[in-house]
Amino acid sequence: MCRSCLVVDDSKPMRTAIKRTILRAGFNDLKILEAKNGKEALSLLKSTPIDLIITDYNMPEMDGLEFITILKGKTGYKDIPVLLMTGEINEARLNKFKNIDVAVQIPKDIRPEELKPILSSTLNESV
Repeated sequence: MCRSCLVVDDSKPMRTAIKRTILRAGFNDLKILEAKNGKEALSLLKSTPIDLIITDYNMPEMDGLEFITILKGKTGYKDIPVLLMTGEINEARLNKFKNIDVAVQIPKDIRPEELKPILSSTLNESV
């Protein structure tokens, strides 16, 4: 079974860095797709099955909070695990994610060896 991950971030270099980190963590069999914001991600989800979403918080058009809120409100998508990868440090802003079923919050500068157990655990739960 081919598993897929959707990386949602408005920065192309950051999406590339996240993909590289996933691959370096040993997930070479994971099909990695990209979207530049929540709006584009929702559109992609209509035509592509996704097993895991890694999203940024701060993005134009539709930020991570709005994206995850809409995603979790849709029957076909609400069980997709979501990892929030953000550079946001404001605890009050990050607390908004606690009520919308975000699997885990991780820093953007996470190393492959730190990401590996998180992805393993998250993907095993969703497969």
